[in-house]
Amino acid sequence: MSPYNRPGILAVSVVLGSLNLLMSKVTYAMGEDSVAGSSMQPVLKAPKPLAIEGHNRTSGYVPGINSIEMQPFVRQQERSPTRLPRNSPELIASAQDLLEQPHGDRPVPPLSAPSAPNVSIPDSPILDSPPVIPESSIPESPEQPLENQQEQPLESPTEPEIDLEQVVLDTLTSTSERYPHIVNSTDNLTFLPQSFRPNADETYGSFDFRFAQQNPVLNRLTIARFPQSNQFYWIVEGNRVVAETEGWQGGVLYQGQSDVTHTRERVELQQVLWGTQAVWNIPRPAHLGVAEPENFSVTTVSGAIINSPGTPAGRIILNSGIDVNAPNVTRLTDLIPNISDASTYSPTGGADLFQSLSPDEAPLILQGFPTVDLSPLIDHGNVQLRQGEVIPTDVLSRAGISWGDIFTGEPSSFTAPVTSTSGIKIAQLTRFGNRDLLGILVNPNLRGTERDLSYLNSLFWTSFGRRQPEFELLSQNQNTEDWYRAYLSHTHNRVAIDYDPVDIRATYTNIFANPGVSVVLALNGGIDTTQTLNATLGLLLGGLFEEVDLNNIDRSLEEARQAFDNRGVFSSLSTQATSTQRRQINQRLNQTLAYTNFTSGLEQVSGGITFPSSITPNTSNLFRLQTGLYRRSVQFLHQKRHVIVGDTFISNLRLSNRTFGPLTFIGSPTTDSSTPIQPTNEAFAVDVILTGPGGEQFVQQYNSADVSANPLMVRGADLTFDRIELTRIDHVETEFDSFRGYLSLPAIEMTWVGSSNDFNYSLSSGLWLNLNANEAPGVSHNSLGLPEPTIGIYANAVLNLSTTDITLDSNNNPVSASTYGPLLRMNWDSTSRFFTALSYAYSHQERNWRYSLTPGIAIAVNSDNTQRIVFLNGDLVTASGLELSGGLELSENTFFNVQVIQSVNPRLSVGAYIQNFSSDSEGLETRSLNLNYGALLRYTLNGNNRSTTIRIGTGDRGLDARIQGEFQF
Repeated sequence: MSPYNRPGILAVSVVLGSLNLLMSKVTYAMGEDSVAGSSMQPVLKAPKPLAIEGHNRTSGYVPGINSIEMQPFVRQQERSPTRLPRNSPELIASAQDLLEQPHGDRPVPPLSAPSAPNVSIPDSPILDSPPVIPESSIPESPEQPLENQQEQPLESPTEPEIDLEQVVLDTLTSTSERYPHIVNSTDNLTFLPQSFRPNADETYGSFDFRFAQQNPVLNRLTIARFPQSNQFYWIVEGNRVVAETEGWQGGVLYQGQSDVTHTRERVELQQVLWGTQAVWNIPRPAHLGVAEPENFSVTTVSGAIINSPGTPAGRIILNSGIDVNAPNVTRLTDLIPNISDASTYSPTGGADLFQSLSPDEAPLILQGFPTVDLSPLIDHGNVQLRQGEVIPTDVLSRAGISWGDIFTGEPSSFTAPVTSTSGIKIAQLTRFGNRDLLGILVNPNLRGTERDLSYLNSLFWTSFGRRQPEFELLSQNQNTEDWYRAYLSHTHNRVAIDYDPVDIRATYTNIFANPGVSVVLALNGGIDTTQTLNATLGLLLGGLFEEVDLNNIDRSLEEARQAFDNRGVFSSLSTQATSTQRRQINQRLNQTLAYTNFTSGLEQVSGGITFPSSITPNTSNLFRLQTGLYRRSVQFLHQKRHVIVGDTFISNLRLSNRTFGPLTFIGSPTTDSSTPIQPTNEAFAVDVILTGPGGEQFVQQYNSADVSANPLMVRGADLTFDRIELTRIDHVETEFDSFRGYLSLPAIEMTWVGSSNDFNYSLSSGLWLNLNANEAPGVSHNSLGLPEPTIGIYANAVLNLSTTDITLDSNNNPVSASTYGPLLRMNWDSTSRFFTALSYAYSHQERNWRYSLTPGIAIAVNSDNTQRIVFLNGDLVTASGLELSGGLELSENTFFNVQVIQSVNPRLSVGAYIQNFSSDSEGLETRSLNLNYGALLRYTLNGNNRSTTIRIGTGDRGLDARIQGEFQF
């Protein structure tokens, strides 16, 4: 299935192909007889072109970007203009006599070059294979209206009264069947120009019904009404032929599909906070004293000075009367009992953060990680660190934790501040840097909330970010709507052809007005106002041409009407050009006008002017300005969401808030005078003399001025890896609106078309407008789809050169004919899309059979990708009524199609097909790979070549049926 407007990326079909290269054009051996009595025979019928499903603008067929929808055969009226052969009319007449001699059940259909496949590119118009004039539909009646050179009375006193109205209708019908694009009264959408037969029919239309998965039943239904009383044709003075047709056209066309999906979901969000810390004590050198007293007498001398705070106490000197230098005196310097200042479990030690020790005596602690303050998470104790505890949103914010937004892509965040860095630190309040971590490490008295607050500021907390959300669908309902465009327009077409009396040329002028209204609606009755205004504006633009009078067409029509009312006769054509030359002029004019429609980017024409243009038997040059609707493929997406935000709670915990720390120290006394405690307002001193039975003495002297204690490590390291998992459960109600389909936008287009001998060229360029580029049926705001511009420009070009060779036998009678030549076509629009295709068509025909081949290559460039497509089409037709055709496409995928059909009688043909794809019309026309095969039934209507095709197939996706065709009565 091909992408579009990647996203986007959405496509309008382009039928890629070569010009159907005719073996010859039809010429007529017409005498200079009256309207009633002249006789002429067609020399060579126009060839029957290879059919492509979705071949014309009326089909509405729009495949995907790489789609090729190949339907091998189609009615020959579905292609337009023929080319003028290089061969002489006499030779072609001989070829026709030989090649169409009765043989078997039926003659071989005339030679035609095969068409190329539908290769669609986004937002390009539907472009058929270059048109071929269906001259085989021309009855064997005179071409008097365009080529009569004698004034013939329409009634005489001796003859019954002639039905002048019928004469006008017959001549208009004859001209329309020979040159449908000269008389063309259709909007290029409602019905085919070749169907217009005012002498027999007043109602024309087409239909397309589909019965398959991912296809709407009604794809298209159009109808036109052209009352016979409103159709007119006349030849006035001055070698001028005028025609005027009026009618009503309307229809219903599939525009696309909108979906509205309501869902209710449970969304679980989680994010994990990871905390870690590692601490070690670095031991100092130990100063230990040992004594083991047994039976001692004790003499104690002590003193104390306690000053008011702020006044240093100084040193106390005691005179206990003992000579510490005497040989019987031992000084117990290391047995100082006061070791609490250096012990963890002491009010003056760890509980006081070792403030009684000098900085050189306090423990050294290595902090392995920075600390991040997560303490706001428990809101001063209002939130407990326990599983299931709900954390208010404002508390979460103060802790620096954000969930982000999963729908806009905003990530979660964690912005808690760093409160200390790693390093070797002195375990004292003023030197450690983080009081909370110091308290956790040395203070054994921290409990409850106080400890939790310190703990949360003691670890290096990081966030692993928000996990992938877990969605649980609680409910869903979807409403799908098929959208259609209904339209009604009034058509008024005025045509004038002026044959130069001296030069071999004619001047063509045309004014076409087809104003109307259009409504874009769903089957449930909903109306899209914006697209209704867009389509109606495009149709109303055609009303601008209603009052235009160019090259005195209105005056000529008024003269013609007056002559008709007076029961007058056609004026004669008085020119230096022969009837054959005028016929060649008419053929080339018809061909050029067909190229105008072929190259146009308009889906439906609402009005136009063909400025006076010069046509000769070998050249043409035509300029046309027209208005109408430009068909653009789009994909619009919009999402409305309501989120019920749930509470954030602690879903999982793995903490060491009760076990992390403290590091344990026990005081070791020392008299190292190098690390004295700084003077305070208190001083103490004591001498303790122990006298033994033998007179030996032991003295323990303590003086606060020169005695200190060193912390001795007991538990010297700690390491923790902690985890806090937060969870939030939201409930989301979502409405997702989408539209995949086509917009019909008002447009103005200019076309320049011409030819020189066998070379044809055509260039069209247009400007389209979207009144609200942000809205589509069922979608009020295109918030997620590719942006759609308000104004766009497009251009299409076609170049074609064809050659026809006829093989003669020894008697100069034609034996076979071959037609071949290249076709180059290009499409561009301002939304960064470009398409070009080069194909080469070859056809060969003999009396009992014909075949054709068309290879080609195409390149489609979008804003985000380039696709190359190679294709091959071919067909074989025999005189027995057997038709075999097929096609092959090589691109990102390989697609093939083979079809065979056999005529049972002149009206009925049956056959079968097989292909490896199915066509999907669910919004945009696309293809999906799956085997599809079935039967074909084609029924041709009585009296013309309009037919109905019934296609019934099956495959990997089940039933695939389609009924399409035209009608007129």
